[in-house]
Order: sequence, then C-alpha cells, then structure tokens
Amino acid sequence: MDAYEALITRASPVELCDPAPDEATEQKIIAAALRAPDHGRLRPWHFISIRGAGRAFLGGVLASALSRRDSNATEDALQRERKKPLRAPLVLVVAARIVESSKIPAIEQMLSAGNSRDRADAFGRRCRAKHHACQPRFGLRSAMENG
Repeated sequence: MDAYEALITRASPVELCDPAPDEATEQKIIAAALRAPDHGRLRPWHFISIRGAGRAFLGGVLASALSRRDSNATEDALQRERKKPLRAPLVLVVAARIVESSKIPAIEQMLSAGNSRDRADAFGRRCRAKHHACQPRFGLRSAMENG
C-alpha cells in the first residue's frame, strides 16, 4: 500500500481483535515512526507498548485521570474509560517529551510526536474489527509496550 492510499483509507474501528502485531513487526512500526520530521533533531517521542494485563492497568489510569479532571464523572463514564484499552490486543502509546530549553517550540515537538503516530499507523496493518472484517492491516493506537 502506498502512502496516499494509507492516508485516504485510514479508518478507526471501535474494536480490534487478535492477532496483534508480533514484536518484529512492532519494531518495524516504531522504526517507521522514528522517521517523522524532527526539527532540531530532538527526537521528542517516547513509545510504550502495552499488551495483556497492562491494558487493564492503563484503563485504571485513564479512569483515574477522568475522575481527577471531572469530579462529576459518572460510574458509567469511568467504566468506559477503564474498557478503552481492552478494545485492541496492542496499544502503542506515542508520548512527546518536550525539551523546554530548545529553540524548537513545544507545539512543533508535539506535532512531531503526532506525525510519528501517523507514520506508525500508515506502516501498520489494520486487523479485523470485532464485528466485521476490515482491510488486512493491524489497527494501532498511539502508544508503547508495558510487559
């Protein structure tokens, strides 16, 4: 699939099913993401791969963050947050480490991390959605691995 086709056919299924990319494919996805434009060569990205029980832990972190942001969050809303990471067998988190002393503005550093996520998604293959067959590409969310 060429870059143009990857851009115009990108979709976000609600749920993804196994198999997740294997570790070799995951490393290739991250290698592609590392080629994102990076003014100042700061490499502001940090990748975290989350599989298995780590996804439930991440769900707890998301629910806790929602609770801190919104003291009126309902139990239903908190439960939705807890379940989000469980919708895919692999969550790849892409985080930006902002270098404050850099001459590169923080927004450009964040955009670079976002661009790395788009590159990872374009390289990846969307897997089957839970309820219907999608194109044979793994679906990735922005993220990295936690054993």
